[in-house]
Amino acid sequence: MSVTASLWYSSGCRTVWAMVDANVPEKYWTGKGCNIWRNSDMKHYTCNHTTGTREKLSPMLNDKNTTGFATAWSYIGDDPHLMFARTGSY
Repeated sequence: MSVTASLWYSSGCRTVWAMVDANVPEKYWTGKGCNIWRNSDMKHYTCNHTTGTREKLSPMLNDKNTTGFATAWSYIGDDPHLMFARTGSY
């Protein structure tokens, strides 16, 4: 079982967004989410997801002339056991 955070960038509109992908068996999976962060002021947007597809995208965040990073998490079972991932800053 794993969770992956991905950082995406559009040079056309100079925005970043995060994607979370959870590799967790359906019977154990209880939700996941991701954040996109802007380093200059730590502004961020969150996505939360509890049903359906394993991938989920955050809203887009303007990062003109700065860098950003993505974080992601996934809950497993009733513990709740939490898996966490973070990208580097780009």
